[in-house]
Amino acid sequence: TCWDYGLGLSGKAGKPGKPIVVPFDATESPLYLRLTRNRMPPGVDPGHFTNHPNILLLRRWVEQGAWCK
Repeated sequence: TCWDYGLGLSGKAGKPGKPIVVPFDATESPLYLRLTRNRMPPGVDPGHFTNHPNILLLRRWVEQGAWCK
């Protein structure tokens, strides 16, 4: 898979970080959570864009296993 190859959330120097995607579980995937709960810019309602087509596409990809070629 490609979701854990060099894309981990910052680990210590020389050590791998945590995966940013948990295959089959969008609600545990840091990438999905960052996009849906910690919206930027500050002040935007976190749940406001959860049905944006790109967010839905990301969620579906993760829930289907987050496969990539």
